Amino acid sequence: LTLCDDIQCLAAGHTLIWDQGRVNLQEYWRPSFGWHQEPVLQKDSPGFIREALQDSLNHHFVSDVPVGLFLSGGIDSTALLALAKASGMNQVRTYSVGVDDPSMDESSAAARTAAHFGAEHHTLHLNGERARDIFSQFLQHQDQPSIDGLNTYAVSCLAHECGLKVVLSGLGGDELFGGYPSFQAIPRIMQLGSAARCLGPLRHMIVNGLQLKQMPGRLQRLGSYLSSEQDVFQAYQAYRGVFTPAQADRLVKHLSPNAEGPFLISNIGAFANDALLDQISALEITRYMRNQLLRDSDVMSMAWGLELRVPFVDRDLFEKASRIEPRVRLRAGKQMILDAIPEIPEWVAHAPKRGFRFPFQKWLEESWSDTLKVSNGLLDQGRHSWYQKWAVFALQDWQRRLGVT
Repeated sequence: LTLCDDIQCLAAGHTLIWDQGRVNLQEYWRPSFGWHQEPVLQKDSPGFIREALQDSLNHHFVSDVPVGLFLSGGIDSTALLALAKASGMNQVRTYSVGVDDPSMDESSAAARTAAHFGAEHHTLHLNGERARDIFSQFLQHQDQPSIDGLNTYAVSCLAHECGLKVVLSGLGGDELFGGYPSFQAIPRIMQLGSAARCLGPLRHMIVNGLQLKQMPGRLQRLGSYLSSEQDVFQAYQAYRGVFTPAQADRLVKHLSPNAEGPFLISNIGAFANDALLDQISALEITRYMRNQLLRDSDVMSMAWGLELRVPFVDRDLFEKASRIEPRVRLRAGKQMILDAIPEIPEWVAHAPKRGFRFPFQKWLEESWSDTLKVSNGLLDQGRHSWYQKWAVFALQDWQRRLGVT
C-alpha cells in the first residue's frame, strides 16, 4: 500500500512486465526456512556461515569504483570489515556518525575497530543543533512519511563528501541472526499472555489499567495484546508498534473520516507453521526491515547519489543460513556470527546492543523543543513518546509539502 490512491508498491519477490498494454505480475521468490529439508549440523554451522557471508561480501564488493562501509561499531558491520580484511581487501574506507549522548555514541568504538583492521576511517560528529539543520534537509527527501532514515541520511552525506559512490551496510544481520531484543521479548510477552488467562476477572482489570492514556506507550500496547487473540503477530505489534491498534484507528479516522478498517493487517502468512523464533525472524524481515529500514536506507542514500549495498540481505545467504536450526542461528547476542568470525574484537563482541540510532528524545527535550509542535493538535491527551510525535509530524509535514489534505 501507499498513501496515494490507486498506487501500490511492487510486492517483494515479484516481477511486473508491461507489454503492449498488458500487465503480467509474477512471484519469482519468497523466503522460507529450509532447516527442515536440508539441515546443517551445529558443529558445521560456523564454517558454513562464514563461507556464505564471505561469498556474499565478495559479490557485493564488485565495482568499478572504490567501495566504502558504514561502520556502526556493532557486530554486523564489523563482521563485514573483518571478512574484507581476511580476503585481502586493504585500505577499506569506513564511515560512522558520532552523537553527543555517550549512551548512544558508537563512534569511538567504530574508530577503534577501523584502526584495528587498518581501515581509512571518517566520522561525522553531531550535536542537537547540527542534527536539526540536517533534519530539515532530510525531510525534503521523504517521499513517504517515516520515523527512521535520518541516521542513513547523515552518514551518507559524510560518504558523499568524501567522494564515495558505493557503500556497504550491515543492515539485515539482526533480522537473520537474532540481534534484536524482540527475539527474547516476544516469547516473554506470549508467556505473560498465557499466564494472564488464568487470572479470571482480575485479567480485565489489569488489561483496562494498562490501556489508560496516562500509561507509557509500551504498556498500552501490552494491554492491547492481552485483550487480543494473543498470536505471535499481536505480540510483535505490542513490541514493535508505534501505536496500539485502537490509537491507530482513531488517528486514521481523524485524518480520513471515510476510511474503512481494519487498519492493522494481522497475518503471519506462509510462516504460520514455523518455529516461534523463525516466525519472529520472518516478521522482522518482512515488516520492520523490508517496509522501513530498506526503504528508508535506499531513499536516504540515493539522496546523496550513493548506491547502498546490503550483503546480509542476500538471497543466497538467506537460503544457506535458513538451513541452520533457529535455536542455533538465532542465539542471543548474534553468537552465530561471533562463532563464524572470531576476528571480531572483544570490545565489539561484548558491547551491549545499542543500534545505529540518535538521541532524539534528548534533542527534542533540549534544542528541538519546537520542532514537532505541528503534531500537538492531532494526538489525544495522554503520554506520548518522541517516536509517536515524530510519526504524526512526519505525516503532517509530508502532507504540507505536497499540498495534500
